[in-house]
Amino acid sequence: MNLPVGPLTTFTLLVLGYGLTYFLVLQFSGRLRVRAERRPGAEPPLPEEELVFWFLVPCLDEEAVIGATVANLLAQDARARVTVVDDASADATAERARAAGGDRVEVLSRRLPQARQGKGAALNAALPHLVAAAERLGVPEERVVVAVMDADGRLSPGALAHVAPLFADPAVGGAQLAVRIRNRDRLLTRIQDAGFWGAAATAQYGRDPFGTVSLGGNAQFARLSALRSVPGAPWTDSLTEDLDLALSLAVRGWRLRTTSLAHVVQEGPEHLRALLRQRTRWAQGHMVCAGRLGEVWRGSRLGTAAALELALYLLQPWCLALPWSVLAHLLAVLGVLATLAVGAHSGTAAAVATAVAVYLLAFAPHLYQATLYHRRTRHYGWWRSVGLHHASYLLTYVTYLATWRALWRIVRGRRDWAKTRRVARAA
Repeated sequence: MNLPVGPLTTFTLLVLGYGLTYFLVLQFSGRLRVRAERRPGAEPPLPEEELVFWFLVPCLDEEAVIGATVANLLAQDARARVTVVDDASADATAERARAAGGDRVEVLSRRLPQARQGKGAALNAALPHLVAAAERLGVPEERVVVAVMDADGRLSPGALAHVAPLFADPAVGGAQLAVRIRNRDRLLTRIQDAGFWGAAATAQYGRDPFGTVSLGGNAQFARLSALRSVPGAPWTDSLTEDLDLALSLAVRGWRLRTTSLAHVVQEGPEHLRALLRQRTRWAQGHMVCAGRLGEVWRGSRLGTAAALELALYLLQPWCLALPWSVLAHLLAVLGVLATLAVGAHSGTAAAVATAVAVYLLAFAPHLYQATLYHRRTRHYGWWRSVGLHHASYLLTYVTYLATWRALWRIVRGRRDWAKTRRVARAA
């Protein structure tokens, strides 16, 4: 039975139009945002009252990386506080954390069976402690910024000086920094770095004017008063508790910001199996969060533009990744058939011209991303970046497979996840 060409063409154009329009809008907005932020004299004002940054680092068997992370955080600001939440680790995580920071680091140790219930549970367990400590110090909750860091996260030098101005606006409830991969000395991890540091980072900058920047699990900043405005526990047991928190803050009218002047460096999985597990968890959490679309549209404190942007973002796995994983291959086959048909009718030169046109249409986004990554890394040559972004099609297929695996897990009702093992290597 032949599939009707009309409906299929219409569906393809809808998917392509949604993906391309959303991509171009955020990339254009992001490039403008970066230029404006880096203009001479564009330094934003600092908050009227000094902020207190409080780092929360949830840990489970992180002895390989926690020491260097604690040292990095303490070097950011002499007044910053660090709390390591040891989630019943079986190794020397707590000891390594204390040794790295001494009396400037506090370790909250959780015990089984309450421990090991997920990252969200570990963060929620530490929140009452932070609230009580802020009261003892006499610091208002709106001046306390809670910074959630992964155990392998390292902030760029002077990052807090660039984050603080974002919170000068009392309506800002959270902020997120862009990610770089530290162990980018092999092809798979370099591909991940290109994915994070190129178009993905620019898209986050493009979401900044909407106030809808996604929060991540690493270098996630949230005002304590904003966290306390969320009924119950701010961090949920979602597989992507960071995205869940971003939605909870956004629908309550809090703006979510970012800056291109600072970033966080973390490890990337070095093996395909580990990368697929990580991306499957991310995809499943993202897909489940789409169930909150009703809250987004009903949120009276969200403007129309912000609600629309959030809705488009939440629908990406369902309306872009899943259908495009099929349509992209169908279009590739049609491109090959068109090239062969032109060659048979008009000769080799016409076939080559058609093949080049098909290639440019198919790989134009990758060529753009190659140029963007080259410009953002500076030391990474353009041709080298072009080659890398052809190889990065591997990451596209990981995304396709991860999204379909996530869908299967949702159908089966599975919510378990495997922790990503650290490699503790620098580039």
